[in-house]
Amino acid sequence: MVSHIGESVTTVCTPPHTHHKVEISYVTEGVGIFHTELWDKPFEKGDILVIPAYHTHALLSENGHTAISMLTTSELLYFVDKPYALKDNEYREGEQLVRMMCRYDGVEEEFMQKLSQAFMQFIADRIGIKRTAVDVKTAVEKIMDEINRHFSDPEFDVTARLAASGYAENYLRDKFRELTGKTPVRYLNDVRITHARDTIYVYKSDFPISTIALESGFTDISYFSRCFKKKFGTSPTEFQKQYGRKEGWKQMKEQKKHSP
Repeated sequence: MVSHIGESVTTVCTPPHTHHKVEISYVTEGVGIFHTELWDKPFEKGDILVIPAYHTHALLSENGHTAISMLTTSELLYFVDKPYALKDNEYREGEQLVRMMCRYDGVEEEFMQKLSQAFMQFIADRIGIKRTAVDVKTAVEKIMDEINRHFSDPEFDVTARLAASGYAENYLRDKFRELTGKTPVRYLNDVRITHARDTIYVYKSDFPISTIALESGFTDISYFSRCFKKKFGTSPTEFQKQYGRKEGWKQMKEQKKHSP
């Protein structure tokens, strides 16, 4: 979510430049002019400068200034399409967050992720970006789509996808369960197990259970068997014996036909 974070040395002029990500600079000392393609505005200690991707900008300061700067791909700021010169609040929460981010960058990755999320939400609130129920639903649907496309990858990390969404992990996990009736991990397991079952239906006894498990995203065969039995009431081996023959396939179709 955040990269290249650090506090600059005292600088008189930051020459005009652009980035392929959103840049945020928190001014820690000095005063000067924030130059952008749209306008020039004065800045001072405690200001938060937000620059959209590919937007030329520069900082000019007669006596020098220092700032903590970072690049971000946070989805909370995806729709920033113009620069902002914001003020920190009276409690200096913005400054506290960026200083903690500098302290923990590269040290405590999980805590750093939470700090980044909090700071991006702080910026979004200062700008006035409002998240709606539609935005949350879109974020959930995006994770569902990623699961359906990458479930066969045993390295697929649901938690990482939640963290990359720009929302607090627990909040989005709760919304995922609210909209789907399942946690993201349960949803992933169900997709994998259903794929394994369908593979047995289609290929019958052509592949061993271990191969089917691996192709469905499971590396632990015992865990796969437990999940399969919990969902379908029988072990994958017994299931393959029953439905891995043409007679079993016909029986399965008949059961589906007469099921409510």
